[in-house]
Amino acid sequence: MSRRLLLFFSFAAICLAVGVMTTLPINLATVDLGRHIKNGELFFSLGAPIGTNFYSFTEPDFPAVNHHWAAGVAFYLLWKAFGFEGLHLAYIALHVATVALFMAAALKRADARWVASITLLLMPLLAHRYEVRPEGVSYFALALLTFWLTRLPAASPSLPRVLVPVAVLSVVWVNSHIFFFLGWGVTLAFMLEAFMTNGQVSRAFLDLKRREGVLSAVLLTQLLASLANPWHIHGFIEPFTILREYGYMVVENQPIPFALSRLGGGVYWHYVVAGVVCLLMAIASLIKDARAALAPVMLLAFFYTLGFYAVRGMTMFALLAIPFASALLGRLFQGPRPAWAACALAAGFAGAMLFLREPYFSFHQRPHQLGLAPGVNGAAAFIKDTALAGPIFNNYDIGGYFIFHLYPTHRPFVDNRPEAYSVAFLRETYQAMLADEATWRRVDARENFNAIFFYRYDATQHAQPFLIRRIADPAWEAVYVDAYNIVLVKQNPKNARIIRDYALPKSMFSAGPTR
Repeated sequence: MSRRLLLFFSFAAICLAVGVMTTLPINLATVDLGRHIKNGELFFSLGAPIGTNFYSFTEPDFPAVNHHWAAGVAFYLLWKAFGFEGLHLAYIALHVATVALFMAAALKRADARWVASITLLLMPLLAHRYEVRPEGVSYFALALLTFWLTRLPAASPSLPRVLVPVAVLSVVWVNSHIFFFLGWGVTLAFMLEAFMTNGQVSRAFLDLKRREGVLSAVLLTQLLASLANPWHIHGFIEPFTILREYGYMVVENQPIPFALSRLGGGVYWHYVVAGVVCLLMAIASLIKDARAALAPVMLLAFFYTLGFYAVRGMTMFALLAIPFASALLGRLFQGPRPAWAACALAAGFAGAMLFLREPYFSFHQRPHQLGLAPGVNGAAAFIKDTALAGPIFNNYDIGGYFIFHLYPTHRPFVDNRPEAYSVAFLRETYQAMLADEATWRRVDARENFNAIFFYRYDATQHAQPFLIRRIADPAWEAVYVDAYNIVLVKQNPKNARIIRDYALPKSMFSAGPTR
């Protein structure tokens, strides 16, 4: 077998392993996907993306930059044409293509054996963010940008051929996901690397015939193109202001120590180990050749820090580590040693991962399948079939599911967009209702809730005690429960028929551990 063919099959096996590891059923009850699809649907009916809270009956006019509206349009079109299975498959293909592009970029900087070794080390992190979400657009955009810049010639590049694709990518990116600004950081890293090599910063910066000058033009193009969004400067600065008034603790925005203490080890310990490995490589590379290693080390340090302080960034670090950590490893072990052994090992190791069920390789511990998790739409079907009246009190987690299935017949009390609600509402109303019985009764008296719709495994501090109190409350009756959600209705004449036909005995409920 030729070296080129072996390389192809080895890397194909790695990509296939990543695809299989991310083929996990969609739990529509907790993910944002339902709301994204509804956003796309409304774009075609309204002729513009929504720019307020919009869905909720509590704060419908609260302003919010819809920084992922274009991703919602794409998700809606895919879902409309191919259903959840087709949408899911398309997203998995996008993620696999992302990994493949990063590996292709890495091959310009390092030997195949080092690329395969680093990718295998990072495999659990590459599969961590498996849910269908606009974030995947950022991953793919980072991959395209890195791939293009890696192949940028050292001298006399064609400026239009470079800047036009960058401008198009930047416009799509700023309208699809809030991580568009990270592309600026990648370009800066390439600029720093070029300047460190050239040593003539001021002159190279202005010379559009050289790589350094073209990279400067690329960064300027990215900045200008990022203003091409419906909110213009507000959309441009949204990544730097969105967390300023976040009234709700989102798990994916928490640091690694929080994840280790509250969510267990698994992939989070793997992130720590990967960081230690990259740190040792960085120190050794800087000692050996600080000038050549500085830019890759700074880029890896930035993205590792991002993932350390917000676990949602772990996969981005892993993706960027494929080319840049591979380059560091290659510099440390330069030599004519053959690559076929490492490629064969990568192929065998990646193939084995398709069959192993250990948490290290597949820590989600769920059957691999396309589309929705079995039975996840049962609660929405129950509410529709029984013509359950509102208003309905729901928890944060189930907001996207609620919007997808029940809007506009019912509007949610809250949904999983902290930036679309005031801090006062999220803290002093919603969270206070869960924590304090007096607040619950006061708001219930004001809103006159007719039903409660809750994701059963809401793991926030006060959610489970609230559910336990409501199930024990004689004013409320549980009428539906499945593996994901629970529905309770108020004891009143309006719900008499539903209670008569569907009331569940309180004895079937017991307090137990959450998952």
